Amino acid sequence: TGIIGGGATPETERTSVLNFEYENGAIGVLAYSWETPTPLHGLRISRIFGDAGSVVFESNGLFVLLLGNKKRLYFPGIRDINGYQAMFADFLSSLSSGNEPAFTAQKARADLDAIESVYNSIRHREPT
Repeated sequence: TGIIGGGATPETERTSVLNFEYENGAIGVLAYSWETPTPLHGLRISRIFGDAGSVVFESNGLFVLLLGNKKRLYFPGIRDINGYQAMFADFLSSLSSGNEPAFTAQKARADLDAIESVYNSIRHREPT
């Protein structure tokens, strides 16, 4: 199930709340909004909750905070905050080695199919 709205036109959205069930029965909730102000000028805080703890992280990888039996704070680094260097390095490596890149057209298509499935589910009010 989901709620999507807030965009300038019916085809766009600025806020989304989606509930979904994984194949193993776990329940997930994705809440996202461009309407929420960010004190870090574009850097966003994300959270993942589980029955053994949670993870709080800046969505570009600035920091990761693990909360559970053990508490740990990581700072992966800010040299490549947008990930462009890593993406280009992976792409160039795949060209020279012939190996598959980390993100392929097939993976992008699968992501798009999942998003379109969510939209269809909401439009027709039926689970995907």
